[in-house]
Amino acid sequence: MTSEILQDEVIRATDLNRGSGEVLNKAARGPVTIIRNDETFALMRRDVAAGWRKEARFAIHIAEIIWNALAHPASMGPEFDWIGAFDEEDRQQMSRELMDFYHKALRDGSWDDLEARIHEWSESGWAALSPQLEKAFKSPDERLPLRRSGALNAAAK
Repeated sequence: MTSEILQDEVIRATDLNRGSGEVLNKAARGPVTIIRNDETFALMRRDVAAGWRKEARFAIHIAEIIWNALAHPASMGPEFDWIGAFDEEDRQQMSRELMDFYHKALRDGSWDDLEARIHEWSESGWAALSPQLEKAFKSPDERLPLRRSGALNAAAK
């Protein structure tokens, strides 16, 4: 079963003991499954394992976002409230876009682009939910006065 999933070579633990160098050479080319009694172990290069971990982490995150984007807004967790700022068409567009970026990252490793796109959607949602932004849009004046923070007020005096 493991070899079907990983499409790797299966080696018995006794073979590992007899020729560890050869087994490591095989693992350098692709994952190797080592069987000892009823246990199975995966041996692979660390960068391959790290890549699979990154793919899985992003897959989980994208699945959570899309699940919440397509779910009823009342069922979203608070960390996904930003999705509620978008109408159904925007949520579907976001879902398609994030899946496209995920598939592209799988092909070429552009995980930073995917992370940036998730961040853009999230920040846009949080901004749209901001009462200050709503007030600014409803303001008849084109410019709103900026309030100075305590540190800036002290420096201005």
